[in-house]
Amino acid sequence: MAIFQNLGIIWKNRRHFQLQFFGVVTFMVVLVFVVNLITIKVNYENNRKNYAETTSVRTTTFTMSQSRTKGTINGVFVNYAKDRCFIVATLSNMSNMTLDANYYSMYVTNCNISGKESGTPDEDISGEIYIFAKNVIGLYLKSDRPFENNLKKLTFLSYYNMNANSSSYDSGIIYFNPGATQTRNIEFLEYHVDGEPFTLTDIMRQTNSVKEEKEIRTDIMNCYQTMQNDIKLIGEYSKRLQSTYNVSVTAFPMYIAKDKFDKIPLYDETGNEIGSYTKFIPATIVPGGTEYDWYRGSILNGYYNLVPNASNIPIKDYINGLTADKNSRESPEVKSDKWYYQDGTEVILRDKDITTALEQDVKNAIDTYEDILENYIKQKTDYQAKYLPELLKLEMNSDYSMYSYSVRNDEKTCVVY
Repeated sequence: MAIFQNLGIIWKNRRHFQLQFFGVVTFMVVLVFVVNLITIKVNYENNRKNYAETTSVRTTTFTMSQSRTKGTINGVFVNYAKDRCFIVATLSNMSNMTLDANYYSMYVTNCNISGKESGTPDEDISGEIYIFAKNVIGLYLKSDRPFENNLKKLTFLSYYNMNANSSSYDSGIIYFNPGATQTRNIEFLEYHVDGEPFTLTDIMRQTNSVKEEKEIRTDIMNCYQTMQNDIKLIGEYSKRLQSTYNVSVTAFPMYIAKDKFDKIPLYDETGNEIGSYTKFIPATIVPGGTEYDWYRGSILNGYYNLVPNASNIPIKDYINGLTADKNSRESPEVKSDKWYYQDGTEVILRDKDITTALEQDVKNAIDTYEDILENYIKQKTDYQAKYLPELLKLEMNSDYSMYSYSVRNDEKTCVVY
């Protein structure tokens, strides 16, 4: 209370106590600043600690010390018991690194939120290193108990230095917490049997491939929405040309006629309807395209088994056949050089010959109609000849990855210190 009483006296006599007043005000400003600074720092440290304890991924990128190869963490995955952990990373390239997993090892220790080493982990941890195709590495750690909720530092070390001018090892550092409260579970860790190699197809499908699959399926849904809207607009402009402008509308091109979308019901295991999904039912397939019920497929269970009449053809041959079909057939043309009114007279389409507002309206309607037809064909081609084959290629590449990998799993693969 005394300080405030003194402040009151100084304020009333501020003309006589200008220096004292300035000093007190300065002190109060500095005090508020220091208190705010301390509060911000405490909150910052608490947020860092909370993030480290809740999130398994601490670093999303790393750079190898000698080769300067950059790595991106695709995910830190655990099983439900949290005594198995699998880190998947993609390297920018492998031109300066060996593909032989036997030349790599892992060094693991505990660290604090600043990355400083803080003691040997209590868990008994061993590991395996996988070098996959497509510049993907897999770091597998298994523990004798659930991983403690503590940040860990993993040094990924290469003993095979392709730089002749350096005697140092190539290394990259990853910070992660497999015992965090919020982790990503993955199926293949649940049924993996110790001592047996992983099913590498499952690893690729459940880590890398599911991410690409999601992007492709999003592209398909965007195509669906555009195609449905185009079908409505095609009907609207066809009606407008015929009923409003008395123009004869030619039959739809073969890759548009009779295409439709239907709502397909979904049922649970007991046969009760639980919803529906939209399915495209095309009358034709564009050059290089395919058609199957992609909605019911997944990269985990496969798409190729849904392709009609393809069971006896290897997936690689089927995909190559789509490319050959695309090269052998021409894409459809939807624009016409001549249009006619219903009385048989020709519609004026050249701007320089148009003399009335009505003629301009008719030409604009025809141009819009043909643009919609053209866009519909483009979307259908993207859907049938690009995205559906991409899902098949993704499945094929996931399967073929099992033939291109190396693994290290001896007792020196993972060193805990």
